Amino acid sequence: MSLMEALQRAYERLLDAQRFDPRELDYSVLERHVARLKLLAQVANSGITVFDMYRRRHVFASYNFAELFRYDLEGIAAEDSAYFSRRIHPDDLKPPTATASPACATLWRIANWRRT
Repeated sequence: MSLMEALQRAYERLLDAQRFDPRELDYSVLERHVARLKLLAQVANSGITVFDMYRRRHVFASYNFAELFRYDLEGIAAEDSAYFSRRIHPDDLKPPTATASPACATLWRIANWRRT
């Protein structure tokens, strides 16, 4: 199994661990906040995306998200998480060094727990 496949499986395990009751999900919350998210992206010059953990897809991306990160919004809409996964630099798939952040080291361990 490649490192990317291991990371994808670790990511999916984390998502599978989440429990949602569809009857309690209120998607109107996002609709009410979209105007603020757009304004925040404009004022702060920030790329913003909102990921729906229940549907497992990105449900909002600010107008400048694609420009700031050189991403294709249509590609994100069509491919969702696979679009982002293919853009991980090969150097970022190597084992973390001793100076890596704790979060990076933890993600590496999660992705490789079956290999060790």
